[in-house]
Amino acid sequence: MFHVKQIKQLLISEATKWDKTHRIVGPEGVSSLLAESEEAFRSFKRPDAPAVLVDVGAGAGVLGFPWLYLGMGAATVFIEPATKKAAFLRYFKTLLPKEQQNRVLIIDKPLESVSRETILDFSGDRPLLFAARAFSGPHDLKACVLASAFKEETFFVFSSQASRPGSKSFVFEKLQ
Repeated sequence: MFHVKQIKQLLISEATKWDKTHRIVGPEGVSSLLAESEEAFRSFKRPDAPAVLVDVGAGAGVLGFPWLYLGMGAATVFIEPATKKAAFLRYFKTLLPKEQQNRVLIIDKPLESVSRETILDFSGDRPLLFAARAFSGPHDLKACVLASAFKEETFFVFSSQASRPGSKSFVFEKLQ
């Protein structure tokens, strides 16, 4: 069984290899994204029960894979429409122990094509926690549409430096 630190090291190693030929991360690099994801996790107010993280625009999975190791029963839904990135998510999932593999759902479609039922069927009775780096901020149109489809759930938008001039890090903002 992996621990959070081990899964992060493996994720850095594998994503860096893939990034050389498939460009799945971007100029900031995997280790930079993981450091910023740690900061983001400190912003989460985790629910009492094990939650399902719905990672919208998952990329290399820097939020979702470590989430699996933060609590028993935690699970992740990755929504990633980019073919190369979704392929990496599927590959990395195979490196996990079976127990964690069963707690990962990868949806390789655009957000607009994902049904509410698909996510709810996977999550069962566990609360949902949405996180998105793909949006420019909490008032992004797609974020608002997603929030209206899941009114009773918790949403965080992972805002990038580009949308927050002067910011030195990425931050989660809770949608109201």
